[in-house]
Amino acid sequence: MALQQTLYIRIYRNRITIQDVESQAISSVDTVSPFTTDRLLVGQFSTAVETLQKAIRQIHTGWRALLIRPIILIQPLEMIEGSLSEVEERIFKELAASAKANRIVVWTGPELSPQQVMEQTKNAR
Repeated sequence: MALQQTLYIRIYRNRITIQDVESQAISSVDTVSPFTTDRLLVGQFSTAVETLQKAIRQIHTGWRALLIRPIILIQPLEMIEGSLSEVEERIFKELAASAKANRIVVWTGPELSPQQVMEQTKNAR
């Protein structure tokens, strides 16, 4: 049986921050190659995936990383004036899916506390 973790992923211009909600471990990775373009927070998808994987490896190392199918709440925090288009929402879902997420929530509201992340992801599919 796989372990279950809830990850709170925040996306900034060329930076990804992850918080393991259960352990409170935090990882923040600035990318060497930019994934943000003039028009999109995540415009270079493969670079964003590499950055996300690096941040996850900083939180989960060794054999444990192979077993986790996390619940992910992913939150873009820049370049979201108005709201996300369907395409932008899909980008964030696909980015979370690249981390082998069990469930995914894309959140565009204010930053959340660990308890609020748990509440938002409780009924996610």
